[in-house]
Amino acid sequence: MASNQSKQSKRYTVEISDPKLREHLDSAENKSETIRDAIRTEATADGTLRMADLSDDELTAYEWLDEQGGRVELETAETHIAQLTQVEKKLVRRNLLRPLSAMGLLEADTRMWGVDLVTIAPVECGFCEADIPPNRVDEHISENHSWGGR
Repeated sequence: MASNQSKQSKRYTVEISDPKLREHLDSAENKSETIRDAIRTEATADGTLRMADLSDDELTAYEWLDEQGGRVELETAETHIAQLTQVEKKLVRRNLLRPLSAMGLLEADTRMWGVDLVTIAPVECGFCEADIPPNRVDEHISENHSWGGR
């Protein structure tokens, strides 16, 4: 029952008076996702992982894998992540695990009798203290902390 409650959404209304923020939001292709990304990157008091590049389901999958000690057998991971995210088990690998791997947050460790998934810690940005997927550090710095002279 608790997992159903965590999947419910709630609608919010925001007023934006800053002209630069309005301009940015007006030019966004998906305004809702732009606002969600901004909220995800905001530091949280409880220290949970927040990365703008991750969808809610990818974040849920990564946090669960990490909570299991950072090493989980592939089949077990797919089953549990499907239950947590309500994504069909056959789609978990393609829609959640492969993107995490592409970002450098997850790697497969092939053993004689199976495959383990191993989590890789995000990198903390030295400028803004954001958690960044290892394969996105250069992109993050150029997009968020570039002061000309590229």
